[in-house]
Amino acid sequence: MFNVTPGYFISATVSDVSISNGNYLLIEGGNSRIDGATDGRVFANTVKGPISYLFKTHMVYAYCENTRQDDENPDDPPWANFTIKFQRVGEGTSTVPTTVSTTTLTVPTTQKDDSIFITVNMTGRNYLEYNNASVKQAFQECVASISFEYCRINNIELSPNITSEYVMISKITQCPYNWPESTTCTQITFKVPIFYDSSNWDGYQLNTEHLEKIWYQKDQLDIHGCFVNNSFEDYDEPEFELAITWWAIGISLVIVAFVALLWFMRLFSSRVKTALKKRQNQRRNSDTVSIMSRKTNSVSSLTPHYLQDHQDISTPKIFDI
Repeated sequence: MFNVTPGYFISATVSDVSISNGNYLLIEGGNSRIDGATDGRVFANTVKGPISYLFKTHMVYAYCENTRQDDENPDDPPWANFTIKFQRVGEGTSTVPTTVSTTTLTVPTTQKDDSIFITVNMTGRNYLEYNNASVKQAFQECVASISFEYCRINNIELSPNITSEYVMISKITQCPYNWPESTTCTQITFKVPIFYDSSNWDGYQLNTEHLEKIWYQKDQLDIHGCFVNNSFEDYDEPEFELAITWWAIGISLVIVAFVALLWFMRLFSSRVKTALKKRQNQRRNSDTVSIMSRKTNSVSSLTPHYLQDHQDISTPKIFDI
């Protein structure tokens, strides 16, 4: 078990995992194993890594299932090898008394049916850094800057202006593991509620559609270079639909080529059979002519019987005129 002072989080980095025969490694927040727990991380088979996970708790335990059979040699090497590095992250809980502000941030409300959130894929910093309070604040300031510039260009009158307080982040997660270099990608979901003169506009102006326009125009709207200065970079989401389309086209071409090959082979086979049949017929006709010719020659070359009168050889008397 690994624990830190309450208020801090724990980062677990796993690498060089080699676990076989149905065994596994479980890492989960808490101080002991809980049957049926579903919020931990499980490793099995082979994982090269390193892979990092952030546990938002001050206690984390690791459990390895490593069973052996009764007939095994105890001197054999273990079935489970791995490396885990735990690290304390966060700013902790301050013990210095502070004055609690009584100022309440008034947030404008949007229509209930409006979609007001957007999820973006970021890189340039790792997942743990984006969870850091100072980095998160810098990201909010950058989003507030481009949102304000978008409203200015589109004549959306704001009162008051957009600040980082109005950039409300609801979720920061790692990108799907099956994406290329997913460990360098972080997904951030946020909304930007604003105050504006709604009588001049039809519908809420910074809904998902407008936030997507802001994000697509980010490079032009970021006139102060906030994203570049803070190493906030876009992660290009893999185009699985395009890959599937090309895969389907490739399979279709293979099928068409296979059908064409079968048709060509059938046509070639038919022509070969026709040629062979024609040749056999010609040979059969030639053999027939040859046999008839030999028979005629044989008949015409017959000599008369030795008792037959030589004068009767050419024409029998019965045919004399």
